[in-house]
Amino acid sequence: MRKGKVFIDANIIIYADSFGKTDVFEWINNLYEEIYIHKIVLEEVKLSSARKKIEGFITEKRWLLFDPEDEKALTDNQYDLYEAYLDDVHESFRQLDAKKIPDFKL
Repeated sequence: MRKGKVFIDANIIIYADSFGKTDVFEWINNLYEEIYIHKIVLEEVKLSSARKKIEGFITEKRWLLFDPEDEKALTDNQYDLYEAYLDDVHESFRQLDAKKIPDFKL
């Protein structure tokens, strides 16, 4: 088991839900000590079967819902760091998207 906290992303959830040969969610639950899911990621999960599993894990306290807007989740300093990190992530995705645009030369 990996000690500490881990955030699960939507791609892993979608893969785990679609993999029919074994229960990937159980692997995840056995692999990580503390599993968090960001509220934005949960909102991205549209597959009803995956969403039901995740909501069940949250209800059972096997997974923890991370809501940065919840005053109990982060101190003011931690929230400032979170916002800076989130800005960096958004900028990285913007740069990645820009690389996908073909460079047409006339």
